[in-house]
Amino acid sequence: MADSAASAPAAGGAPPSAAVAAVAADVPPAESSEAGKQRRNRVKKLKAQYVGILELEQRSAAGQPLDAGQSEKLSRKAAVAAELEAMGVELPEAPPPPPPPLTGTFTHSEVLQSMEKEVSQEEVAGALEKLLISRGGGQRQRPEGPISRALAGQYQLLEANPGFSYFITLPAPLPDIAVHLEDTMGAVFFETMRPRAEAGQPRAVKVMYEQLLPTAQHAGIPAMQLRLQLLTEYGIDPVTEQVVPGSDEERAAWLRSVVPPAEQRAAQRQLQDVQRFRPGRAGRVVCGTREQGRKR
Repeated sequence: MADSAASAPAAGGAPPSAAVAAVAADVPPAESSEAGKQRRNRVKKLKAQYVGILELEQRSAAGQPLDAGQSEKLSRKAAVAAELEAMGVELPEAPPPPPPPLTGTFTHSEVLQSMEKEVSQEEVAGALEKLLISRGGGQRQRPEGPISRALAGQYQLLEANPGFSYFITLPAPLPDIAVHLEDTMGAVFFETMRPRAEAGQPRAVKVMYEQLLPTAQHAGIPAMQLRLQLLTEYGIDPVTEQVVPGSDEERAAWLRSVVPPAEQRAAQRQLQDVQRFRPGRAGRVVCGTREQGRKR
């Protein structure tokens, strides 16, 4: 009688709420009893164990070492799967792998993570030496071989203004933005990307762009202006990572051909607003950086 009473509502109105909850948890409808509650808890625990085992498998496949306890859990995969299947429960799928660590940020821990995975100790030592020389008033060493006119102008500004990591150049009469990375590890990371960008590595240019973009945004500079500058300096579009050969003017023309006209007009209006409100802002601290007028 209990079975017929429990199944009777299914022929007419909505099923009992206990059955709905059971179906949602991949547990067959059961009587509202202590045994049914224990079964649901057991299924929930087994599914959590199985998902944890799948995550350990992903870590092992990625080359991460497992301790003795984790290895023991991994060995129980077949037993957990067999128990779930015996209970009529579909095996859960593996969770998506975690995203790669962020790079080129101002956050100390994230920069350390990136440097550990992306940059060699030799590169870090060389970048730190360059940074100390620059902040001590010494001259930066320019890259060997021909460079773009825009990159030559960048080095001229850096040599005339020791202690800064980068200059965001703006059309006259606006002053240029001198970027000082106050987080030492972030500054070192930026310096490791510079020679890579000069060697034609698209990802390095993209990382530099991402690290400089917060400063540009807080100073009211349109992202397209920073994108254009890095493109003309290194011949690589920092957004698409596409290599764009030619002169500075040809690279700028290429960017105008791929950026929608509406976005170009918005960038131009933003620059006009910067020109309107810019006076008196020299020396202001913005987003972990200092912005100053440049020395000619």
